[in-house]
Amino acid sequence: MGAAGMYSDVFVCAIATIVWAYSPPGPLNEVASNLMFVTAVYTVVFNANPLMRFDGYYILSDISGIPNLHETAKKQVTELFRTKILGEARTQLHPVSTRRKSFLAAFFFTSNLYRILIMVGIVKFIADQYFGLGLVVGAALLYTTFIAPLAKFLKPVRDPRFMAKHRKKVLTTGSVFLAFVLFVAFVPLPFSRVLDGVVEDREKTRVFLPLNGILDKVYPKNGDHVAQGAVVIRLRNPELELELRGLQAKISGVEARMNQSLTEGGQTYAAIEQELQAMLTTRDHLESELRKLVVYAPHEGTWVAQELRAYTGQWLSRGAEVGAISKSQDYQFRAILEQQGASEIAAMRADEATVKVEGLRAQTLDIPQLSVIPFSQKELPSAAVSPLAGGAVAMDLQSRDTPQAAERFFLIVADLSSGPVADNLLDGRRGWMRVALPPRSLGMRAYDGLRQFFQKRYKL
Repeated sequence: MGAAGMYSDVFVCAIATIVWAYSPPGPLNEVASNLMFVTAVYTVVFNANPLMRFDGYYILSDISGIPNLHETAKKQVTELFRTKILGEARTQLHPVSTRRKSFLAAFFFTSNLYRILIMVGIVKFIADQYFGLGLVVGAALLYTTFIAPLAKFLKPVRDPRFMAKHRKKVLTTGSVFLAFVLFVAFVPLPFSRVLDGVVEDREKTRVFLPLNGILDKVYPKNGDHVAQGAVVIRLRNPELELELRGLQAKISGVEARMNQSLTEGGQTYAAIEQELQAMLTTRDHLESELRKLVVYAPHEGTWVAQELRAYTGQWLSRGAEVGAISKSQDYQFRAILEQQGASEIAAMRADEATVKVEGLRAQTLDIPQLSVIPFSQKELPSAAVSPLAGGAVAMDLQSRDTPQAAERFFLIVADLSSGPVADNLLDGRRGWMRVALPPRSLGMRAYDGLRQFFQKRYKL
């Protein structure tokens, strides 16, 4: 009975999905798409979630056989605190198994944590629209969620009889809590940041498509050595091939007309010959364009195109970068430094940073020299640092030509140490730079993060 509402939601979502998948673009398709999204999100995220008091909560209560699950869990946690921490006598009339105690405690803490996250999301949403109203709502939720329950929890401490009975435990708990707060606020701990980046060869030639076409075959594998003039890519362009065949048929027809003109006296021979020459020139141009569909290596080096083979059979546009040929194998690492961390890393030294590269995670590469480009930019050194390739740098989805970050960043350029590991590096491979920073306390890190959040989101 408790799941009846979700059954109907899933049924409606299934019908909307089928209509959306098979209907042409238009009002019906948009309505089906919205209905599918709303029913799926409402059912899975909200209605079926047992941490909120919707259908999922009552279903879990029925399955576990515990009516009023939230209040029962709260009483169980209070009971555990009194018996295990304060050492008071058991007050429950009915004994509860250890398994059920663990379940109730886990549900209590998980549901309250989820409730806090929901409230934080609500406050952020309101503050994004009306910052002042968001502060008021945040203060009200802070009082009702933390301050009032904490005051109620500490109310027995003001009772002389309670203090006489539990003075030692209260003082011990207070001392431990104070020590923990001082530790978090003032004790410096090792601190570092990890920056996404990509390996690049100092001397390389990027390979771009000279013509539109369908990727037919990629000859070298990623990392193979190629000689100068070797074929690396072959494309197909059915439109050009069809146009060339049609033109060849027209040329045959014009040549037949020329022969007929000679037999009839040759009065129109000159005009037909001129027409033929124009067609032959067009044919030479088409044949030249078709020859461009075969891409050759401009020089000797290492072929780098990590995911190009996955595009076999797909249409690629003219000017698209399909790979690169590394010449020197003198590599550098280009790391992305977001603006909120620039003040901490601006004065770092090369001996404070190390690099790990995808595929060689067991090896730590030293950095003999690095430099920070002193101006911000948006163009990413490679799409490998974006979420599309497993990176963490948010991309600007409106950018079509070159990969760009959603926000401006600083670029760190670091030389990589030469050695046996360098022989296995490849241009364009993703990696991470770990930068050791001066020790800082957890409290200072949280304060800086909160301050940067308000500066970035609300321009304070």
